[in-house]
Parts: sequence; C-alpha cells; structure tokens
Amino acid sequence: MDDGLCHDIFTIIWQVAFASMIGVYHGHGFTANFIPDYLMTYCKNFILAFPLQLIFVGPLARLIFRTLFINRKKEKSTNEIQNNDEKFVAKTM
Repeated sequence: MDDGLCHDIFTIIWQVAFASMIGVYHGHGFTANFIPDYLMTYCKNFILAFPLQLIFVGPLARLIFRTLFINRKKEKSTNEIQNNDEKFVAKTM
C-alpha cells in the first residue's frame, strides 16, 4: 500500500475519533449514553470523512501546496543559477 494512502487513512481515523468525541461532549455532555452516542457519531462522521478526504480534499490540498511551494522553489533555484552565471561571467572579464 502507498505510504501517502496509509498516512491519509490513519489521519482520517484519528481526526474523526477526536472530532466525534468533542462533538458528542459539546452536544450531549458526559451522560450515561456517551459511549453509544460516540459510536453512532463516529460511524456517521467516518462515512462522510473517508471518501471526501481521499477523493476530493486530500488531492486538492496537495495540488494547492504543490503549486505554491514547488513553483517558488523552482523560481528561487533559477534565480540562483542566473546569479551564479553572472558572477562567473564577471570574474572572467
């Protein structure tokens, strides 16, 4: 299995677990029905979060960050190469 896919799956599992716990506490408090409410909320959240993260949100976030940071890195490296070339030319003249 791909490392990125494993990372996404485990992220979804833990994110849904903690978000469900906070949601149940905020909505119902710690009552006698906390565990059943939590399990029901976890299942509902997981059903929505899993495909949404794998199909839409994850790839979109990777595209945005790739576009922002790799293009800047390429521009920086291109400028560094140009500066090094100019220094070399200046030394030889």
